Amino acid sequence: MASSSKNHVDGIETVSVIGNDKKPREDMEFETLDDIYKMYNEYAKEVGFCVRKYKSLKRLGEPYMKYFSRSKEGSYKPGAKSEKKNKYRNERFECNAKVIARRIPNTSKWVISQFVEEHNHELTTPRRANGTSKKSYAFYGDVIVFDTTHKTNKYDIKFAPFVGVNNHGQTIAFACAFLTHETIESFRWCFEAFKEAMLGSPPIMMITDLDTAIANALYHPK
Repeated sequence: MASSSKNHVDGIETVSVIGNDKKPREDMEFETLDDIYKMYNEYAKEVGFCVRKYKSLKRLGEPYMKYFSRSKEGSYKPGAKSEKKNKYRNERFECNAKVIARRIPNTSKWVISQFVEEHNHELTTPRRANGTSKKSYAFYGDVIVFDTTHKTNKYDIKFAPFVGVNNHGQTIAFACAFLTHETIESFRWCFEAFKEAMLGSPPIMMITDLDTAIANALYHPK
């Protein structure tokens, strides 16, 4: 059995099929809150959004209820200061999608007491490229460089840019990807998504580091 989630991108409706083994269900029991967070994250990746640990309710100093929500759920308090001053302000808005877990009395286990699947906003696909990137790739995409050595400090997510050089000797970015794992399957997905974003046209040559998973993904595509 599986369920579907509808996304809307540029007026086109797409449907993602989610297996019941990844979909949260009420009354599911877990050993720890981290287990619930991991399960909800796996589901969110399939649907197309990110989650966070939102808030806790405590009794006598001990948490007995935990909320997991979409990463951008909530609102900013007037005058509130963030830990880091970013160049661009993070967007926050009210979103209904969430998982609420409560602690099972007299145990250390947790159970999902409520799961809200519906979002009150549109979800967008990550497989997108603007017109400038597509035009640049059409002219200068014969040879591209793909490197995954860049990582974000907080989440240890691999940043993988696709870059090339134009006729002025300037570096230009065609696309980029964020990968949680450097596996053959991850790179296969990445390269297929890049090719799809560039209207099905693969590069003639790709320069990469000495990564076995990348080589296998390139030489043995699906």
